[in-house]
Amino acid sequence: MKFEQVERKVKNPPAAQNVARLLDPQSEIKTTENIAKFAVSIPAFNYLPGQTVIRDRVALGLELATAVATVQKAGAPAGRLHNETFVRAFYQYDGTRRYSASRMLDSYKGQFKISREIAVPTHPTFTILENAKQIPVVICGWKSFGLEPDQVRAWLSMLESGLFSFADYSGSPWEVVILSERETGTGLMRMPTVIKAGDYQLFSAADLRELAAMYARAQKAAMPLARALWEKREEARKDRQGDDTRRDSPHQSEDRQIEMFADTKRG
Repeated sequence: MKFEQVERKVKNPPAAQNVARLLDPQSEIKTTENIAKFAVSIPAFNYLPGQTVIRDRVALGLELATAVATVQKAGAPAGRLHNETFVRAFYQYDGTRRYSASRMLDSYKGQFKISREIAVPTHPTFTILENAKQIPVVICGWKSFGLEPDQVRAWLSMLESGLFSFADYSGSPWEVVILSERETGTGLMRMPTVIKAGDYQLFSAADLRELAAMYARAQKAAMPLARALWEKREEARKDRQGDDTRRDSPHQSEDRQIEMFADTKRG
């Protein structure tokens, strides 16, 4: 990863649920550290394949077998089982909630303004028409749901300010569904945690502005910290490459050379 990519991740916040993970309402220093660590991280996978087939389920009635076959071939190999369990959990929940029985509408792609230049994406996974109301639905595929109550409040407050209060969504009974793992009688299974309007007390407009200002300060402070973390990782990577070069140099033992050529011949 080049530092330009790290820099972009610091400057451009992720989606609202991930900003809520980075944000510590009680500590600007911790928020700064979280942003820096996020910026240099390289996730092994994401849930975009699962999100895509979930939308197709609601829009087109995609069958489970087709959805599973799709995510088993899509995205990074490390994430295919995670996306499969995510999709299976959604289909099970949809069997009772019946999103797919409603008409799916185009979704409004909102944003929560951190500052004049910085915005957090606040997009629903899909929007349905139910009882003459447009209902935005956010589906989250986190395997574990580790947000503290104030982080949940921050997430929902960003969604309310940057999405739920706009246009035809205003006054709508929005829904947030987290399909994370929980202990059951037969082991860990993804189960729905459903959050609806009124379940949490949102931050006041003044408190939300202060949280946004704190995030903007932390974002600025995170840049030199992210650079230091990136440089440390680059140094370690170069050291490993140097070790590999020395191990594979012409001065290695004769036995090692024979072993290498033997492996080549077997191919």
